Amino acid sequence: MSLAICVICYNRIAPLKRVLKSLEAAHYDAPIPLIISIDKSETTAIEDFVEAYHWPHGALKAIKHPHNLGLRAHVMEVGKLLNDYDALIVLEDDITISPYYYQYACQTIAQYQDDERIAGISLYNFPVDYQNGLPFTPLQADADVYFMNCAQSWGQIWLKRQWQTFMTWYETHHDEFQLDYLPQALNDWPKSSWLKYHTRYCIEENKYFVYPYQALSSNNNDAGTHVGQEETNIFASSLQVLPQKAYRLPALDEGIVKYDGFFSPTFLAHYLQLSEDDLTVDFWGKRKLQHVKRYLLTTQSLPFKAVNSFGLRYHPMETNIMLQEKGQEIYLYDTHTKGRKPKAINPITLLQYSYRFKILSLLKAVGIANPVMMVCKRWCKKLIK
Repeated sequence: MSLAICVICYNRIAPLKRVLKSLEAAHYDAPIPLIISIDKSETTAIEDFVEAYHWPHGALKAIKHPHNLGLRAHVMEVGKLLNDYDALIVLEDDITISPYYYQYACQTIAQYQDDERIAGISLYNFPVDYQNGLPFTPLQADADVYFMNCAQSWGQIWLKRQWQTFMTWYETHHDEFQLDYLPQALNDWPKSSWLKYHTRYCIEENKYFVYPYQALSSNNNDAGTHVGQEETNIFASSLQVLPQKAYRLPALDEGIVKYDGFFSPTFLAHYLQLSEDDLTVDFWGKRKLQHVKRYLLTTQSLPFKAVNSFGLRYHPMETNIMLQEKGQEIYLYDTHTKGRKPKAINPITLLQYSYRFKILSLLKAVGIANPVMMVCKRWCKKLIK
């Protein structure tokens, strides 16, 4: 198996130095080539730095594009490197990696490279569901990875045949899109995004990315094409910093824990005594109702017959269904039968459940001991004036 690393960069020298430093510090069992692909910018600072840079773990190649490609075209150009390699570790310059990412990469490539249903391998994992900004915790299984219909850009491994299959699809699907059966967040990403197409491909073709429970890469949220200045980095993931000799890597058919492109679990039909063909899980109400199956599992209050309901006691949310937790916060609807809308769940209850804290405790933690009293005092002062 031939494997290389490619770092994608544009005009950010400090982030480039940081990702190269983390690459240098990683543990390698064999030499590995490093490719630095540089999009044309108004400065030559990146080119000058790379010209003098020494990669201590193998051969170094710099690709200096003579014209500005833009992020999407640049990434697609990088994909052509798979004509020369069986797999490619792809890192944008705002990424930091685990010292043990190489061992994970080699083991996952060996396990999944021959499965056409696997579109790629992620080094990153999602601490946050980017579609609603809420914490995301996958169900823990007896494995070190799980599967999602979501592509990845914050540290990923592309496999030759799988990437080439995606590119064949992309040739006829590269136009801008607004499709109501896709997550709206995906529709809203700018035309400069290449990831929206890779994720759409995964959703439409039912392809999976392999995701680690503990991240081998993390995003630094540096200002750039899709990130503004001084934004809080809610997407920083917990990096693996201790060694692991062997990763538990189930085959796709053996892996129980799978999530769709809406970050919803796809393994709950058994616990509801339903067929997978009849069930849509949409805890947060992201889907358009015309695209759900007969039975819908959600926290939303809807005008259908509720055939079952569950409480919100355990994390992640799907655990409540698996343990048959009684309550009236999660509803299983038969969308073929009209019914009276149940009482809507209090949004504060959902917020407190998601973040695992009480709103009052948070206000106290930031110095607002009694928010109601504070509002009253301010109102009284205005009256006195």
